[in-house]
Amino acid sequence: MTTGVAEPPLKAAAAPLAAHEKKLLSPVEHVKGLPAEDKEDILIALVREMIEINGGDGLIPIETLDGESLGYYVPPAAAKARYERLIADIPAIVREQLIKPLPLNFDPDDVLSDKELLELRRQGDRSARP
Repeated sequence: MTTGVAEPPLKAAAAPLAAHEKKLLSPVEHVKGLPAEDKEDILIALVREMIEINGGDGLIPIETLDGESLGYYVPPAAAKARYERLIADIPAIVREQLIKPLPLNFDPDDVLSDKELLELRRQGDRSARP
């Protein structure tokens, strides 16, 4: 498990041997054989290295060797910068509503779904507002 302390970059190592064979394991095969906790540590170290390599200020594409896209990783600094840009582009009156805290008695179960709202409007209840 991680300790919260910065971990050194991964270093190249010799491929491990399978316990029951004298065959070299690929890095992927080796990782697949590790306990989940060790896999988590390896993933965290690799993500940190990926951020370091890519600068950490934009989306980082994640693709397989075959070119299949697995999506993007968004480093915290990039997510914060994007949020700040989006908030800055919203009109002030809307921004004030978005950042206003919810009332203490707010109950998400009392909120209408989009389908419920449209159905009420179809039935002529114009007081149903988003």
